[in-house]
Amino acid sequence: MTDISETKRFGGVLGICSHRSAAAGGAMTCGLLQSAAARRGLVPVLWFREGLTCRHEDAMIKAGAQAWAAAGIARVFPDTAPRRRGE
Repeated sequence: MTDISETKRFGGVLGICSHRSAAAGGAMTCGLLQSAAARRGLVPVLWFREGLTCRHEDAMIKAGAQAWAAAGIARVFPDTAPRRRGE
């Protein structure tokens, strides 16, 4: 995993990272939204999979998930789009 960015959001932190995917033929991104509690210790993790043609941004924006940062869990938003990617 390679860190791309980290920004504060609604009392939590949103991290964006990328990883190589053999299945997708290139790099894919993933968003990790951590509440303040998640930054201090172990919390439940919710994987939010938007659909087969969505990138990590789609789920966060469409669901308004960034506003959930204060709820005390971590949320993962994977890129689920099955298209070839460049470097």
